[in-house]
Order: sequence, then C-alpha cells, then structure tokens
Amino acid sequence: IPFQLTGGYLGISKLVGSTTKVLYSAGLPTITHLANATEFSTAAENGKRGLTLETFDNETLSGSPKSTSVVPHAILEGLTFKLLVANRDSLLPLLAEAGAVKASHRMTGYYNATSAGKYVVALDSSGENNGNRVFVDGKKIIDNWSIVRAFQPHVTLDLSAGPHKIVIEETQTSPVGGHLLFAITPQDRIVDAEVAKLAKMADAVVVEVGYQQESESEGGDRTFSLPFGQDELIQAVAAANPKTIVAVTAGGNVDSSLWIDRVPAYLQTWYAGQSGGQALAEILFGDVNPSGHLPATFERRLEDNPAFANYYPAEGSKDVEYKEGIFVGYRGYEKNKVEPLFPFGFGLSYTTFTFSTLKVSQTSPGGELKAVATFDVTNTGTRKGAEVAQLYVGEDAPKVARPLHELKGFDRVELAAGETKHVSIPLDARSFSYYDVAAKKWTIGSSKFTISVGDSVQSLPLKAPLTITSGTN
Repeated sequence: IPFQLTGGYLGISKLVGSTTKVLYSAGLPTITHLANATEFSTAAENGKRGLTLETFDNETLSGSPKSTSVVPHAILEGLTFKLLVANRDSLLPLLAEAGAVKASHRMTGYYNATSAGKYVVALDSSGENNGNRVFVDGKKIIDNWSIVRAFQPHVTLDLSAGPHKIVIEETQTSPVGGHLLFAITPQDRIVDAEVAKLAKMADAVVVEVGYQQESESEGGDRTFSLPFGQDELIQAVAAANPKTIVAVTAGGNVDSSLWIDRVPAYLQTWYAGQSGGQALAEILFGDVNPSGHLPATFERRLEDNPAFANYYPAEGSKDVEYKEGIFVGYRGYEKNKVEPLFPFGFGLSYTTFTFSTLKVSQTSPGGELKAVATFDVTNTGTRKGAEVAQLYVGEDAPKVARPLHELKGFDRVELAAGETKHVSIPLDARSFSYYDVAAKKWTIGSSKFTISVGDSVQSLPLKAPLTITSGTN
C-alpha cells in the first residue's frame, strides 16, 4: 500500500465527499519564509543590506574572527562545515572526531520597525550541541546558550518605530547541526488576511495547530506556548467564526490561555500518525465517539507544574534534583492545592455515564492481602460509547507524607446507550503501601483507607472506607 499522509484537510474532504465544500488556508508563514522576508541593515543609518557575520574557530566567540562577511538574512546553514571542511573527503574523519569540532558565529545588524507596535521575534535552530542567544537593543531576549530550553523560541516585543540593533550568537561543539533561522515580523500581519474571510464563509472551522519538524526535535525542548503565530491564528479565526474547533498536535499540554475561553471545542490529538486526519474527521462528524482520558495533568500555567522549579540543572551544573519527590503530576497539584486546566484522567464523550453501588471487600488467602472494589457504570446517553473508570486509594491518616489520591486501577468499559456493566478492580498489598526508605521495603503504614472511583482524579463520585485487617505494621 503506498504511503499517504492524511492531514485534517484531506481527511475531512474525503469524509464529506463532493456534497460539501471544504475551504483551506495555511494561515501562517513558515519560519523559513519569515527569515527570508526579514530585512536587516549593517548599520542604523546608511548601512549595507544584511547583517555582519563573524565566524570564530572556537566555541566561545573568543579572539579575532576567522572570517567576516555580510549575509542578506539571519540564516546559518552548516557554516561549521564550510569553515572546517576543505573538501568532501575530509568529512567522514571529521565526523569521527566530532568532539573536537568547535566553532561559533555572531550576526549583527539592524531591524527597522516601520511603526511602533508589537513584533513577533522567532528563532529556529538545530538544537543538539548548538547553543544560541539573541539580543535586541542590548537586552537578551532568547537564551539557549548553555541549555537548549526551546527548540524554536519566540517572543513578542513592543518596538518603537525606527532601527533596533539585533545580535544573534551561536556556538557549536559538533559538526551535527549548524542550522539557524531568525525572523521578525509585525504581530498584526503574521496571520494571512484570507483566513478571516474564509472563516466567515464557513459553517464551522477547524484550526490545526501544534508542533512539527521545524518546532520540535530531540535536540531541545519545545516551547510551552504554541509555535509563533498560532495563538494569533486561533484568535483571528474565533473572532470571525464562533464555531471554531482547535485541534492540537502535541505530546502534552500547551498554553491555551489566550484562546481557551473563545472556542467551544478543543481536541488533543497527540501525534496521530499518517492517518491522523482521517481519525480527526471521523470524530468531528460523529462516526467515532471519542473516549480518551488524559494520562497527564494539563496545567493552566507552566509555573503551576510541580516540576517547574526543578526541571533544569542549576547554573554550572549538569545535575537535576527531583525536589518534588513523590508528588509528581496530579499528586503535586493536589498537594500544592493548584487547580489545573484539565485534571489527570479527564476526558469527554458524545454520551454520558454514571457510577454507582461501590463495594470494597478484603480477603487474605494464606495471609496475603487481597481486596476487590466492585461498582456499576451506566451509559445514560443516547449512543454507544466507552468510559474509563478509575480507582484511587488514599490513606486516611498516613505516618509519612503521601498523596491524597493514588491511581491503583482502571478499566475501559464499552456500553450501549442505556446499558449498565458491573466492574471489578482487584487490589493487593502494594496498592496500599509506600516505600520505607529506612527499612528498605514496601510498607503499609496504617489500617484505614478510602477507595474513590470516578472518571478523573477530580471527579470521584463514589467513595468507600476500607479497614485492612492484616498486613499492616
């Protein structure tokens, strides 16, 4: 079967067929287009077109540059190779000695803002072993020098009309990479003007946003904010058509604060693969009833994440200390009393479900602690669907710090409209234990626990007490 990549436009077009007109616009330029369209001058007044490029044969921009030239745009493509590789025959030995390759570059120029206002500043690089930083009018606005904190960082700046000094610096310690693009554009011009016109013509709009090869890679972290221009794109479409659906391609949460309250539907499509557009269309048009539940908490702000303060090593160190301890993910949000955007386990469906009749019983065959939780799940809606029933355990009066809820079991239950199924989730000694560091073993600290059941860690309508009669210390 020949390979075919099916995006949202193709998936929707195929599903609706010739009876429905499907409109399309890319909506935004690529970073490559923007970089080639961004004009610079070598001086604030009467300079040459372009930027001054200095190339150094060390990774610290030290000493005199090995070469100096003027380049038309803020684009670097494999300049380490050009500097250090005289011919193709020397390329393989160089790769074999990658650790010895060191170079750095500095581009200096002036960007002329035609009017005062907000400007989007974006950078794209190869990440791995390639640090970079950007200064605007002497202020550092992007810093990936020692750690690549963002593979494609972008910021929005207030610029006055007139020239602004731009300095872009890059360091390389490996021949792999050597790619860098830098662009500046007025924020109010980044979205294609055609987008709003098409949105007004449509009955409903699907905006596909998220990350791709240009904005995410193994070579560095992605941004928490969507790639440049995508927030503006969603806002422009939602303003033109209130029936706007946002589909996000990402491996986790993104900052949706600028548009979450302006759109009626938000789909997390993760990385759906080559037929993702077909799956998207089938869900949007109701051929498939969505049933996924979040395997992670979606925070409102990046700073809300329990790991935020400890994610990167301290300056001058390569060690990361996991100060949040056992309070990772949903456990940390509950401990810190931080309300997430969407809690762990959250998910929506085209039907509705209820939980009832929770019972918890304990058995101890041969002295081994065993328990089982049973309950009913009912599809109270009008169509077939699947629910993910989740069971959490909490110790009532723990001797050590423990999470309020700990997921200890779940079951995906498929139900026809009006159907009820009886669900059983087994528990054992580990379901109630914590790891005693001093004793170096798993330990049950006390006898009283609460079993909670529902469809997310924040939606637990069923609760039952359990007093363990054996296996505690």
